[in-house]
Amino acid sequence: MDWTDSPYIAAFFAINQRSIKDVEPFRIWILSIKENSDCYLNNSDYNEMKKDFYVINTKFVVSKRLRRQRGYFSYLKNEMPLEEYLAKEESGVKLFYYDINGGSWLSIMRELSLMGISHNNLFDNLDGIATDVTLDFLHERIGKKE
Repeated sequence: MDWTDSPYIAAFFAINQRSIKDVEPFRIWILSIKENSDCYLNNSDYNEMKKDFYVINTKFVVSKRLRRQRGYFSYLKNEMPLEEYLAKEESGVKLFYYDINGGSWLSIMRELSLMGISHNNLFDNLDGIATDVTLDFLHERIGKKE
């Protein structure tokens, strides 16, 4: 599962695929990890995977995309849902969620873009540029009516 250490980037991904008219609340999932938890893996530790659950630190990965997205991955060895696994294990990791209400999809995407969190900045490809141009156009046409 993909994670980020930025609540704003998490909000971007939580609403990224929504419809322009969607004003329903959306949910951000949060992994809370105690400082003394031994669930972190760095790039060189993959041969040491003896437990069922890990959070993989990608800070040293060469990928620009992962660095821009401030990405982490979680790895769960068994078929159990993550929420269920973490509730029963004493791993020092808890799973929470936060529901976000208020604002239209377009206005939230616009606010995130003003913070530098946009398709182009997070994906760094032609599709990202095209999506951002489309969102700017929609904001100019529709956003002022909100």
